[in-house]
Amino acid sequence: MADFLVGLAADYQGWEGERTWSTHHLTLRTVFRSGGHVGLTWTIRPWTARDDSWEASVTTWLEAGQQITPPPREAGASR
Repeated sequence: MADFLVGLAADYQGWEGERTWSTHHLTLRTVFRSGGHVGLTWTIRPWTARDDSWEASVTTWLEAGQQITPPPREAGASR
């Protein structure tokens, strides 16, 4: 996910369409809007193989650029 966020920050001038990153139970969808704002929609779905599963989403709006960049890992931090 860190590489995905770094790529979004590098494209601070914007992009067309939606970008998506996902893993197991988490999906992150991003869109760029006028005024330099990026919408990040975080969706978690605990049972991806079931049709009757629930999901929850929240959208956060950030300024494009450094506000999206993940913080650097502290020295000696485990992955």
